[in-house]
Amino acid sequence: MTDQHIEQYFRQVKTIVGQIDKQQIAALVEALVELRKGGGRLFLLGVGGSAGNGSHAVNEFRKLCALEAYAPMDNVSELSARINDEGWDGALAAKGLLLESMLCEAPAIFIEGRNLYSISDPVPAEPYRVPFERAVVRRSGADVSLIAIGNMVLLALRASESLSKEGIEVEVVDPRTLAPLDRETICTSVAKTGLMVVVDPPWQSFGASAEITASVSETVDQELKANLVSVSLPDSHTPNSIALETQYYPSDLGIADAVRRIMPSGRDNLP
Repeated sequence: MTDQHIEQYFRQVKTIVGQIDKQQIAALVEALVELRKGGGRLFLLGVGGSAGNGSHAVNEFRKLCALEAYAPMDNVSELSARINDEGWDGALAAKGLLLESMLCEAPAIFIEGRNLYSISDPVPAEPYRVPFERAVVRRSGADVSLIAIGNMVLLALRASESLSKEGIEVEVVDPRTLAPLDRETICTSVAKTGLMVVVDPPWQSFGASAEITASVSETVDQELKANLVSVSLPDSHTPNSIALETQYYPSDLGIADAVRRIMPSGRDNLP
């Protein structure tokens, strides 16, 4: 890329930013502050777009301590096929969390990937609510705790089935909400197994995996048998090439490899 291209890019960015109505932004910020002071309710439904957008946005929103943030599963390749083959109550939880976001007393932000719209899953017709800060154990196991966020749940379940054939029983925990975060369920699982791998859709740095790792280290440090590991996107831009996407996004094979790396040496020779 030449200096001319770089200068042209920044000129375009400057033009776009210059068109933003800063008074409207200031008014929005002021309204949010007044809403929080008055104990009002705010519900924002956002479309995350690709996996490179929706999950990352949740991390930004959840940094605001007054906002609840939830991201249902984002789309990855083979997602529809895996749901059809393996089943999952993602839609069930998503509907309940959506209603909880709308009806709860606290301001809430609900981010969903638009690629989910092509996936169908039966849910009850009547309204129901799924409480925040209530993680769920998708699969029980005694050897390793696999904390999987968003679309990583399906990959984690597939990886755990593969590892089970090798004699490694993985416990898969789905936090479901990031803010508030059910630290108790996560730490209880890790205290039982002594090993943890966090699988987080966004980038490696400054994501939910770092918060979960810190919470576990502070709470169950004495029970840990090995370093805590996270599997996330590399700290790079999101590629558009299919060939690069294959290397960029986490996979069930990569998750399984991360689990194997932290297993005690006595497990190296498992069949």
